[in-house]
Amino acid sequence: MYKIDGDGLPNAACETFDELVLRWMDTVQGLCKEDRLRVLRRTHDSLVGRTDSDKTRVVVKAGAALRAAEALTDPRMLRQIAVSISKGCTAAATEGYLAPCCMLTMRIGSCVVQRLTSVGEISSALAAQNMAASKQWGIVSESQAWVLDCGERTCLCVWTVFATEGGVGRVTFHDEHLFDACARVTLIERTLLVDCIAADDEVQTVLPLCTS
Repeated sequence: MYKIDGDGLPNAACETFDELVLRWMDTVQGLCKEDRLRVLRRTHDSLVGRTDSDKTRVVVKAGAALRAAEALTDPRMLRQIAVSISKGCTAAATEGYLAPCCMLTMRIGSCVVQRLTSVGEISSALAAQNMAASKQWGIVSESQAWVLDCGERTCLCVWTVFATEGGVGRVTFHDEHLFDACARVTLIERTLLVDCIAADDEVQTVLPLCTS
């Protein structure tokens, strides 16, 4: 958290100007696509030009925010973002694609096992699950993404299929990502589909899930 000086302004010693701009861009309304892109590009370039080792996470988040803004004019990039979230193993990159108010619902079949509303917890949980699955199991086919009919909002579905150890069964990550008008994800619904009862215990062991 940054401190507030007596004049009501953030203390630059605690958070840099570029970081404040990124925070502001998370909540600002009314910016046209061109202005949003211009600000994010300048901020990203400024961060990349610095050598501070502790700013790596901020650079990654800035890059993700820039790509999300660019996706507003390129539907193919929305698919890339959805696939990146569904397969990504880096929490910072995933967090950059999420809106400040976001929710993750995790299911195994029809049973809800996890609900998260903190952006940090959501990005960490997804990255941990993706990493665990990719390390333990082999991907049967590359992730497929397509657009669902969600009215005025854009919703993309991503399927990623894994083969469990020993080929006992297959586990499918069925993800639905709902985007806002700024190409940021506001809702993620992940359903794990297991095609073999014998693989249930393995799924519970491999994936870091909160079932309480």
